[in-house]
Amino acid sequence: TPMVLGWPLSSLIAGRLLPRFGFRPFVVLGMGLNAAAAVALALLLEPGLPVRVVGALTFLFGLGMGFANPALIIAVQTAVDWKRRGVATASTMFFRTIGGTLAVGALGGILVGAIGDVPGVPPGAADELLGPAHGAQLPASLLRLLSAALASGLHTNFILIAAFACLALAFGLLFPRDIRAAART
Repeated sequence: TPMVLGWPLSSLIAGRLLPRFGFRPFVVLGMGLNAAAAVALALLLEPGLPVRVVGALTFLFGLGMGFANPALIIAVQTAVDWKRRGVATASTMFFRTIGGTLAVGALGGILVGAIGDVPGVPPGAADELLGPAHGAQLPASLLRLLSAALASGLHTNFILIAAFACLALAFGLLFPRDIRAAART
């Protein structure tokens, strides 16, 4: 929820300030906030971390998305002539959706693999852990094993998310200052 609140807030700000400052500052700011929040989550997210800290970091991540995404979409639209804007926008959204789908699938596979690799787990135990009862019916020893596997899988996922966020920041730093001149070359 905090991410969903931060995203439109910063999108509103970015949309109003883009004509004044250009695309690059918002791309770099957004990607920087995403990288900082993702790295902090990867390093800090452990049992016992206050929920407020997680909320603040996910809000920061949402702010980053809100600053970067409008700038990126409008940059794509600006880089092509008027007749190609629909195709450029649709292509951007298509590849963003496909990338998100593949990432969720891959990260979900890592998580399922981490839980599935626990030896001696009876069928359905992982479903019980992840279900509404959160493993309340499981024996304590099995619950500890599955919880540790889940934590390990989540940690791996957050490290990968942080790595991709840092990679996005690196590409964001290469973003041209003048998108129209870059599009002509």
